[in-house]
Amino acid sequence: MSLLLVLRKCSWVWLLFLILTLSLLTSSAIASQQVALVIGNSQYQHVEALQNTKYDAEGVAGKLESVGFDVIKLLDASVDQQRNAITVFRERLKQSDVGLFFYAGHGIAINGSNYMIPVDASLTTKNAADLELVKVDSVVSGFDGSKQKLLVFLDACRNNPFIERVSALSGVEVSRGLALSKKIKMSTEKGLSRLESGNQNLFVAFATQPGNFAVDGIAGETNSPFSKALIDQMDQKLEVRELMTRVRASVAEKTNYKQIPWEQNSLLEPVFLAGFPDTKKIQTLQVGTVESVNTAWGFVVAKMVGDKRPDLGDTVKIELGERTIDATVKKVKDSKMSLAPSTWNYPIDQGAKVSKEFVYN
Repeated sequence: MSLLLVLRKCSWVWLLFLILTLSLLTSSAIASQQVALVIGNSQYQHVEALQNTKYDAEGVAGKLESVGFDVIKLLDASVDQQRNAITVFRERLKQSDVGLFFYAGHGIAINGSNYMIPVDASLTTKNAADLELVKVDSVVSGFDGSKQKLLVFLDACRNNPFIERVSALSGVEVSRGLALSKKIKMSTEKGLSRLESGNQNLFVAFATQPGNFAVDGIAGETNSPFSKALIDQMDQKLEVRELMTRVRASVAEKTNYKQIPWEQNSLLEPVFLAGFPDTKKIQTLQVGTVESVNTAWGFVVAKMVGDKRPDLGDTVKIELGERTIDATVKKVKDSKMSLAPSTWNYPIDQGAKVSKEFVYN
């Protein structure tokens, strides 16, 4: 066998090894990623446009991308586009650890079910809800939470011009599928209603309490109060429930407590959108030994020991058996330091250890 043939075979072996390695790395990356679907509906075709929803979606999408989410962004979506995007999102969620769905636009509750309203909806026919709207349940249905966590944020309770149109459908004769004596009875509500779901590891946040309106925007701002607070907090290393508490407080304050964001959750594990908070290790080390005590002048002189030295103004502890006394470092010179104890209730003996806590990231 020629040397050239051997080299060619070796090259193919290395190439195959490289391909398999990259494939495994890619699969691992996909499995551990966080995926998001962000939808912002603004330019409605049959009612007046919403002013802030485009900026809400863009702001949320940008912030999620900055913290590592794989984001699908959809602006001014038709019913087909919105449904297709949800299907893609659900498929990607199967290969992810955390999925996040955000919707800004008009929404409505009909007979207790929540619907998002695409920009091409007219809601003038008796079967409009089935044909023209997108159920929020289409995002969460079939999700059991055994492997992934799903977070849903709905900024969809704005003052809704579609309510009168849907209300007008009540009492319309049904000609297909039901007995002729039956009528469509649609009870519309101002905002969205609760999601009835027993799924684990599901978190659903509403811009306001069920049945209430949410503010589209405040003068001088391009985002709704809910989306603005959410955008401001998304890159903080906070667990999502703590994040939502901060969002709720911000929205309540900005709207004079007329709008209180609300949530449902069945999370069994903590979820951090921007990564886990920095962990700090605290180590207590001996930094000195008491040499002399001057109660008249109110200070203790200690000889410094060890590699770690406290700085001026640091708090140290003087160890007295089972008790400790806090003391402030007032002077550091050469190998000595002067300490001002916080109390003189206990005698401070020569030889007592002086220690300090050091914090490491």
